[in-house]
Amino acid sequence: MSSSPPESVGRYRILSEVGRGAMGTVYRAEDPRLGRVVAVKMIAAAAAAGHDRAEAVARFEREARVAARLLHPNVVAIHDVGAEADSLYLVMELVEGESLALRLARGEFPAPERALEIAAQAADALAAAHEAGVVHRDIKPANLLVDRLGRVKVSDFGVAKAVGEKTDLTRTGMMVGSPAYMAPEQVKGMPLDGRCDLFSLGVVLFEMLLHRKPFPADTVTTLVYQILHEDPLEKPSTTSTISDELALFLRWTLAKDREQRIPDARTFAARARQLASSGALAGAAQTAPTELLARSVA
Repeated sequence: MSSSPPESVGRYRILSEVGRGAMGTVYRAEDPRLGRVVAVKMIAAAAAAGHDRAEAVARFEREARVAARLLHPNVVAIHDVGAEADSLYLVMELVEGESLALRLARGEFPAPERALEIAAQAADALAAAHEAGVVHRDIKPANLLVDRLGRVKVSDFGVAKAVGEKTDLTRTGMMVGSPAYMAPEQVKGMPLDGRCDLFSLGVVLFEMLLHRKPFPADTVTTLVYQILHEDPLEKPSTTSTISDELALFLRWTLAKDREQRIPDARTFAARARQLASSGALAGAAQTAPTELLARSVA
């Protein structure tokens, strides 16, 4: 049974629960001082594994301050940060809309042009972040919010690092959280740069276009092997519904070696928009019937 939401967090009056995720619970709240409605994300201090409480709070506040400097229309703005009882909290812009994860879970996959635009807007946000020295580390559909106007907002900048970005990939041998979107260098525990976010965004784009995850593992052991060794685009049947150009773009974003991967978020966004405007997105399985009909009436 879920616990009731708190009446307040810091100076913020809790209005309702918005949603729950691997890292915490998000509430709609009112800021009485400024008279605005915000989102408050509560994160259990225990999530900051390996840190005592004081260190966890200091790390969380430090990372939140860095992320708060990201002022971009495709980034969820951070307003405040703090600690209360056994939780850390982050006060953010309230996005009136829903996550891409909820849409995909309902089977609402966007058309290829729209999928590319969603990815491009997310890449715009990542470009601003990377140029400011901020790596997201947890790009996934749940952190891509789509507002009522269709604009994409990337949330949770700084959170993954603030609570200790290591995900327990070995606990009980089962897949938890968002390892399915991790880059090979994350799985290996290597130092990270912005290219890990581009791989993760490539995984999201693959899922939007092909209606399944590129690494569909049931256990962490299998997942890690797939991320490190398997080419999700190797089988012709996988790419039969998308164009060769689009398949090539996915290969570029999902390169195992980050030195061979798409180099930066601005290139990602530009190429995604170029493909979206080209009109050549469908593969043979989709274009063949149209071509056959055209020939039959010629």
